[in-house]
Amino acid sequence: GLCGAGVAMKVVETFVGKTGLDEYLPIASIATVADIVPLKDENRAIVKLGLKLKNKLPNGIKMLLNNLKIDEINSQAISFKIAPKLNASGRMGNAYHSLYLYISRDEKLLRDSIKKVGELNAKRQALSQEIFDDCLKIIKEQKLYYNKAIILKSSKWDSGLLGIACSRLVDEFFKPVFLFSDENGVLKGSVRSIDSINIHNVLSNCNNYLETFGGHSMAAGLSLRIEHFDEFKEQIFEYLNTKTDEKTYRIVKNYDVEIKPDEMTLQLAKELEILEPVGCENPIPLFLVNYSECYVSKMQNFDNHLNISVGNNLKLVSFGGAEYLDSYLYADQKQTIFEIQTSEFKGKTYLKGIIKKTLFYGFGKNLQDVSSGRLLKQYIQSKKYDRYIDFFDAGQTRELLSKLLSTQTGTVICVYNCGTFQRYKNLLSEFQLNYYVGSSYSKLEENCVVFALDDIKKVSNYKNIVYLDILQKNNFLNDFGGQVYAIKNAKVNLPSLDFSRECYGQIYNAIKEILKSKQEFSTDLELYFDTKKVSPNMYKTSYSRFVCALYTFLEIGVIKNDSTEHLDLSIDESQKTALDASAFYNYLRFLTNIRN
Repeated sequence: GLCGAGVAMKVVETFVGKTGLDEYLPIASIATVADIVPLKDENRAIVKLGLKLKNKLPNGIKMLLNNLKIDEINSQAISFKIAPKLNASGRMGNAYHSLYLYISRDEKLLRDSIKKVGELNAKRQALSQEIFDDCLKIIKEQKLYYNKAIILKSSKWDSGLLGIACSRLVDEFFKPVFLFSDENGVLKGSVRSIDSINIHNVLSNCNNYLETFGGHSMAAGLSLRIEHFDEFKEQIFEYLNTKTDEKTYRIVKNYDVEIKPDEMTLQLAKELEILEPVGCENPIPLFLVNYSECYVSKMQNFDNHLNISVGNNLKLVSFGGAEYLDSYLYADQKQTIFEIQTSEFKGKTYLKGIIKKTLFYGFGKNLQDVSSGRLLKQYIQSKKYDRYIDFFDAGQTRELLSKLLSTQTGTVICVYNCGTFQRYKNLLSEFQLNYYVGSSYSKLEENCVVFALDDIKKVSNYKNIVYLDILQKNNFLNDFGGQVYAIKNAKVNLPSLDFSRECYGQIYNAIKEILKSKQEFSTDLELYFDTKKVSPNMYKTSYSRFVCALYTFLEIGVIKNDSTEHLDLSIDESQKTALDASAFYNYLRFLTNIRN
């Protein structure tokens, strides 16, 4: 059906006829996209025709477009730039600032209103982030990701912002999310769902305690008395446990066309414009590309995002993808689903692919050094296990994996040695698994293989960890709440290490040089690659040797780290401590002597 503005336009049409709709069509087109109604039939016609009449838009909206540097208005620009600004004032308490953009001709008032909606949108984003962060903390602390829905309430949250947080949490955990704001004993809430669960049907069957509800298959608003909150939760969980199974929650990223990297051209992007307007029930086309080699870098000034180049033509952007950096660098094969976008800069059109999902398969040969370096870090402050480990014989591996991987979620398989991976490669290929380097970044506990696991916190939502070769030697595993399985009699294959003062001196000088221009690094691997850029001597230095030196320096205090979350380094010139004052250094020398 039509959105509210579409209905209003139809009323106007009865008075002025179709020929008198030019000044109303572009207004209705913006509202139709912003209200996320299906872009088909008459809705599609309204948007298609309305966007051609942007010169008929009210002066205030034209000024807003100019402020946002939008030359060509399309459905994407409405969804991600225009609608958030227009909606912000209503969500934050005073819709008049947006209304003035439609009805006023006073330029000063319009400039002030544009400034105000920008400020309100920034405030909305900040408050929405607070709600999202609150929810993430609760979900992780209470391990709510194991439930078939996430249902939370708080008196701190603004009910007008809950839908935004719901949508982000659905993207994060791929299950229905209910969020409620407590307003004097009445819970006003929003719910967002996934394609495989019709949330309107769910509410229709679980309405015993609801005061009001309304919406559609993917989203709804609802309210209930606070004293009925627990009963409502139980009813929802009981319904979902009865009506859904594991397959319901399996992410399926469909795509429209598989292309080769050199087939992504400006001509292709131009041809896709015929599909506009894209949006609800007329989604933007998704493409799939397979590749092995790529160049990866963090986005300048936004180091949580990645720029990825495949061949000469294909430029990809992964927003929030920095945690997958190691997997892009070291996975043997990558399979990426993306949408095509164009942008204008100084009169030139640029083409890029926005990544929606990447799957990683296998591990490249150059990964062993990184894996060995991470294994060495497990010997820092080595401690005994304070938990039960279920050891198994190598001959029981197939039986154990078949049992644990009979469901699609809950198990992470850890490998530290390339030879181990090659030995079990065919067996692992029999199961539906994702592959990662460093950690699993799945919020959905999808079964996966992780090469060189380096942070147990990143897999804390899993129920099982299976080690196919090396078991960590410190208190790493004591923080894991699930079951740990480890193969018996696994041997440590230490890399070639150099404990000479010359080797340690070269690494120290390289770190000192890079710290003149940069002090913060997300990982020690980033620091390692940066030192290779400033010091020719570092090209022959392995990551394993770099790890030995760096953590020795940190232990004896000649280099200091002022962060617990990442590396924030500084040189302490006052420290003149010998290398053998480090327990880490001494222990690795001891292990090396045993091997030799």
